[in-house]
Order: sequence, then C-alpha cells, then structure tokens
Amino acid sequence: MIVVALTGLMVAGCWDRKEIEDRSTVIALGIDRAESQPLRVVAFVVVPRRPEGGSSGRSSRLVTASASTFAAALDQVQREVKGPLALGQIRLILLGRRLGATELGLAVRGLGRYPSIRLDALVAAVDAELEEVFSLSPGEEELLPLHAAKLLASEISLGNVPQSSLGKFIADHLDVGIAPVVPRFVVKDGSLGVDGMVVYPLQGAPTTLSTEQTKAYLLATGQRARVITFMTGGNGTVAKLVKNNSRINVSKHENGYLTAQVACHVEADLVEGELLSEEDGARQLEDQIREVIKSAQAAGADIIGLGRYALPLFPSRDKAEANSLFSSARVEVRVNYIWRRKGS
Repeated sequence: MIVVALTGLMVAGCWDRKEIEDRSTVIALGIDRAESQPLRVVAFVVVPRRPEGGSSGRSSRLVTASASTFAAALDQVQREVKGPLALGQIRLILLGRRLGATELGLAVRGLGRYPSIRLDALVAAVDAELEEVFSLSPGEEELLPLHAAKLLASEISLGNVPQSSLGKFIADHLDVGIAPVVPRFVVKDGSLGVDGMVVYPLQGAPTTLSTEQTKAYLLATGQRARVITFMTGGNGTVAKLVKNNSRINVSKHENGYLTAQVACHVEADLVEGELLSEEDGARQLEDQIREVIKSAQAAGADIIGLGRYALPLFPSRDKAEANSLFSSARVEVRVNYIWRRKGS
C-alpha cells in the first residue's frame, strides 16, 4: 500500500514543484563586456513576496555577474538569489555599448542554449550603462523592463525601427550574408527613448544609424516606415508611407567584383509641407539609401543581405567572406516614388 501511495504522488507530478514565491523570475537581461572577463550579465530579478497580514507584492533587484561564458555568468546570478532562476518570463534583452563582435558571439551562442528563454523577447542596444537604464523609474509603479518592452514594441509597430526579436537576432547572427540590427535605447533627462538602430558586423565594432538612416534602411529592405521626411527649399515635407516594397538583384561582373541593384517602390500621402515632384522625392530617397549602404560597407556590415545572394556566384568563398563581398560591391539604387494623396 505504501508503494502504491508513493506511485500516486509521483504520477501527479507535484512532488518536486516549486511555488511561485520560491522562484527568482528574470524579466530582463543586460549583456556587456566586462573589464576582466569577456561577458558581464545584469539580471533584473523579480521575487514575489509571500502574503503577510493579508497583503502581498513583489520586490526586484539587479544581480550582476562577470564570467568567460554566458552560462557561467548565469550560474553566478543563481548563487546570488534564493530559489531557482526562472528564465521563461524574460521580455527584454539589452546589449551594452562595449559589446564587440567576439563578446556578442559568446552571448548569442549562450542564449541559444537556453530553450526556456523566449525567442519573442525583444532585443535592443543601449547608449548608457546597463545599471543606469534598469534603475530608471518610468512612474506608475511599473517595472522598467516592462515599460521599456512596451515602448519598443510600440516603436516597432509604428515602423520607426526594425523588428527585433531574440529569435530573429540569433538567426541573423548565425546566418550567412547579413548583419543583425537592433533598435537603440537612449537615456535623456532621466527618461528612456528609442532613437535609430545599431548594426553588429561579423567583425569589428558596432555601428550606429540615426533615425533618418534607419528609415532609409527600412525602405531598402522592404520594411514599413511610418513617415518619410524630405527637404524642400530649406523646409521639411512630411509624407506618410502607404505602401512599399524592395527587390535586390546581384550579379558577378566580368572583372570579378559583385554588382547589385536595389529597387524600391514607395507610395505615400502628403501630411504637411510643400509638395515636391515625384522625381525629386525618388532622388532624395535614393541618396538616403546610398548613404546608409556606404556607411554599412565601410563598417563591413551587410545590412541588406547581399551576401545571401552573392555566395552562389562565388563558390570559392566561404561564409565568413560574405561581408567582404558586400563591402566591395558596386551597388545601384533606384526608387520609384508615387504620391497617393497630395493633401486636402
């Protein structure tokens, strides 16, 4: 009878469960380079408090660890908290400003080894210290990581910055011929905002693109941008994007280098300012896209994925050389611009 009773408990699956009050739930991670170790991990940990006197709540703390690997850093964090770490609720992953290509590779490989970390967690770069960002107070008793995740999701849905999930970031980092990009958080006057994006090349330091450059990148890659700004006689003309798409064609020149054509189709409504011709609008967008591509080529960061199309044309090249193909490519940009509405 005793054996039967014990078997029943094991089948129920509750004999080794951990109550939520006994877990240390991580809702955000920050990853940067440490002074003496390749990685520094900052974990934003939330621990629900047991009810006392009829009330309950939650407390949060930052736990910082430095180690040679992502797993070793998490082990250090585990030793600093009570109860097992719960990683399934991570909503936000911040990349520090000192993170280089080598450290980023360690972080990506480490994150990929934890299936409990959700692939839809948002990823962003920061221009401030991780602890400073996590210590900001968004008001209304909302935890900073939750506020930041909502802010970032809103900017993505509005088309101001590119998509930025952990799954996409890992895939782009491991894929051939494209450099991962993420939105950038900035801290100004004690508040958190989103401004432009950061590109992470396969080798070398990350590169920052401004808000306007980010919009040009979105157009070049066929992603939706909310508004476009033109210059007309010293004044700004603001257009709301209605429809856009892009197409990339690559070929191998007889002299051995890569040539590419980026063709964009853009349709927009006039929001404010002076109406400019469709030819002038196309010309300005072409200049903006060329500027972004040249900046990315100088940084060795293939942000438009030319390497994906180019490698079959260069069978002697390996995956690590995809960025060199992009950096030396002759890129032609053509934009077809159409006004859908020209004001009231």
